[in-house]
Amino acid sequence: MAPRKTTAGDKIPKAKKASIIKKSEDKVIKRPARGYHKFRNGLLNVAPKGDEKELTKQNRTSPLLRLPPEIRNIIWKLVLGGNVYRTWLCGRLESPSPEPKNVMALLRTCRQVYAEAALMPLTLTIFTTDYIPYAARDLRKLKPQQRRLITFFQMVISHPNSISYHYLKYGLNLAKLLPCLQDLHIRVFEVLDTSTQKVNEERIRKHLEPGLHEKPITIKIEQTDKKWINVNDA
Repeated sequence: MAPRKTTAGDKIPKAKKASIIKKSEDKVIKRPARGYHKFRNGLLNVAPKGDEKELTKQNRTSPLLRLPPEIRNIIWKLVLGGNVYRTWLCGRLESPSPEPKNVMALLRTCRQVYAEAALMPLTLTIFTTDYIPYAARDLRKLKPQQRRLITFFQMVISHPNSISYHYLKYGLNLAKLLPCLQDLHIRVFEVLDTSTQKVNEERIRKHLEPGLHEKPITIKIEQTDKKWINVNDA
């Protein structure tokens, strides 16, 4: 057997090796120039590094973060949930709600709050559209991982005559856009003849079928004689 050649690693004393390993374990991975790391799903990696670990420990002693997890979750949901986002002609998702617009600042208070509540703005928000092309366009602006968090979607139809126009001309592949969709709420306005409600519902369900791919989605169809008011014009 040929003699084994010595490598650079063999020449390093064991004590020095242990020291090198310890230093590599203690080494803090620096953040990029932008100052933060992101996961593939778009969320920030808020794991503390270096001196930040001590600050994180101190934050845990605050009265708010000492509350039981279930109580904290209720607070996060009350602050971050219940928003309604509509698709707009200008090409963005926007909330027409008069609620304060700085509620998202909660996620910037500390790492623990962000880690516990960062998903809630998507999971607890109602996304609604009154025009299918805008919905498809705006939803695609969200990352695929973000769209998977959306479980409730609402569609508004301004008049029964618009049912076929909405679906036949444009269509909406909801199963692909929102793969984890659980509830779909359809609101139809200006249904003045109540005898047509059953026909309207059958038409809507028929037009929706191709885009749902037989997924077990709960569909609720609400019909009213009220006139639809476009918030863009209000």
